[in-house]
Amino acid sequence: EYLPRPTDQHGVFQRLRMFAEALDRLGSLDFLFFVGPRWNVDQEDTAELIADRWGISKPGVFIARNGDDPGMSRLLEDYLIPMTSMHRQARYARLSGVDQIAALESRLAEHPALVFAHRLGAMCPLLLTRQTTPPILFDLDDLEHKAAARSIPKPPNWGLKRLLYLRLPALWLGERAAIRKAHTTFVCSKADREHLRARRPRAGRRG
Repeated sequence: EYLPRPTDQHGVFQRLRMFAEALDRLGSLDFLFFVGPRWNVDQEDTAELIADRWGISKPGVFIARNGDDPGMSRLLEDYLIPMTSMHRQARYARLSGVDQIAALESRLAEHPALVFAHRLGAMCPLLLTRQTTPPILFDLDDLEHKAAARSIPKPPNWGLKRLLYLRLPALWLGERAAIRKAHTTFVCSKADREHLRARRPRAGRRG
C-alpha cells in the first residue's frame, strides 16, 4: 500500500527500500502497489522514481486499487462484524476484496520465483487466493495486534470505543495465519520475535 512519492522520507519507505535493494540483487523486480480509488498514479513515473531513488534496475510497476473504507456509523458494521475476521476490519478489508485478489493473481500468473509482502495488509490477498503461491517473505515491521491494543486507550475517545477491543483476537488470528503462510517473517526487534515465539504461530522462520 505504500507507494513512494518524491517527498516521502518516512521510515516505512526506508525499510521498503532496504528490502528492495536486497531483492534486486537476486533478479528483476515487479512492484504491485494498491492505492486509493481516487489516486491518480502513473505506472511509468513510479517506475522511474524507484529506479532513480532506490537504484533498482528496470523495475516493473503495476497499480491496483484498494477497496473503499466503510463509513463509521453503525454498530453492526463498525464494531461487531470486524470481530469475526481481520479481513472484515476496515484497514484490511480494503485489501481483501475480489478486485484486490484478482490483481494479485494476475501477477502470480507470471510465475514469480518469490513474493515479498510489505506489512500485514499486503498479506491479505495472499491469504485469500486459492492459487498456489511461491515462497513468501513477509515484513511484519510492527506487531499489529499489539499496536492496535496500544492505540485504543489514546484520544480521541467516544462512547463505543472500548468495543474496538473485540477486534483484537481476530487481528491476532489473521497475523498468525500470515506468519504461517510465509516462508520467512521479518520483525523489528528481539522482543517482537520472542513475543511471537511464545505464542507459537509455527511459522517457517522468523527473522
